[in-house]
Parts: sequence; structure tokens; C-alpha cells
Amino acid sequence: EPTSIVEYFETVLNKADLPSFITKEFEIEYNPINNILIIDYKLPSVGDFPNLKEVKYISTKDEMKEYYHSDSFMEKLYDSSLYSIILRNIYEIFISDYINAIETVSFNGWINNLNKSTGYYEDICIASVQAKKNEFLNIELSKVDPKACFKSLKGISASKLIGITPVQPILSMNKNDKRFVSTYDVTTELDDATNLAAIPWEDFE
Repeated sequence: EPTSIVEYFETVLNKADLPSFITKEFEIEYNPINNILIIDYKLPSVGDFPNLKEVKYISTKDEMKEYYHSDSFMEKLYDSSLYSIILRNIYEIFISDYINAIETVSFNGWINNLNKSTGYYEDICIASVQAKKNEFLNIELSKVDPKACFKSLKGISASKLIGITPVQPILSMNKNDKRFVSTYDVTTELDDATNLAAIPWEDFE
């Protein structure tokens, strides 16, 4: 049942062993026709990452002094970590798919970022990738460079994620598409004399 599959994988992602500053906010949509799972996932901002490097006691002043990582270090850490989060969540889905309900995962990573031209915070997709189960599970994730692996899967992102550059999701959720209609029985009213070109488009679909 599609609803049960969505609930199951929501549980899988919520139980993923990730750092505590990752909020695990996401939406999942499952397409049972082609067995695609779409994930819209809220990624952490660079400000969510702890950047304290060390604390030293200065005996001459009898005080503690904090030292922080450089901006360049945090940029590299941010890029590598976000790609790792994306790959880890896709892995969690595939490795937990015991009934082979999922053939493909389409993962969209989103950031809630301040638009300096409007003064409002907006949700922006900064990374998008689509992975097939049989190909993904053949990757030795413990040995890959996260960014290189993401790119090899034909993932889309800016050269530096910290720049918060929007990208178009490879596959988007569209819950408000008015072209989707509720299912109903049409076949019982069709026979050899029915002109398919003349029936309503909803019935044809």
C-alpha cells in the first residue's frame, strides 16, 4: 500500500543516525507505478554546524580562551557534510527496502535562506540527485569522496553549496496539480463502438 510505504520510509529516515543538529525535516512522495520515492529534505545551514575548535586555559589571565575553525575550513566541512547527508539518506532507504518497493530515489536538498532582495526567508533547493537502487548499492560509500560520488550520480548543485545557489529539482513533488483527478471506473461503459477520440479526457486518462 503506497500510504504504508511512505509511513515506513518516514520511520526509516527519522531513525537514521545523524548528528543532533540535523532536524530531520522532510516530505516523502511515493509513485507506485514506477516505484520512485521522492524526498524533499531540509538540509542544515552552515550556521547550524558547531565551529568551536578548542578551548585553552590561559593561566596568566586565569581564563578560558576559545578558538574557532576558519571560514575556509567550515566551507569545506559544509560541502562534504551535505553531500554525505544526501548519500546517507538514500542509502538508508535502499538498505531498508526489504520488499523491493523502491527502484529509484529522487532526493532534493532544501535550505531555508534569507533573500536579501526581499528581506524574507525562502525555501531554496540547492542539491538534487536521482539514484537507482541496483547502481547505488554497488557503490562502496565508506571509500568515496561524497561530492565526487554525488556528481557521478549526475547530481545537480552549484560548485560550492555554501553559496546557496538555487537549482531545479530533477523530480519535484506536485500535490496541487489540478490535472490529477480521483480514480473511477470507465471500462464498464466502453465497448467496440466507443470512439476514444470523442470521450472526455478524464475518461481517456
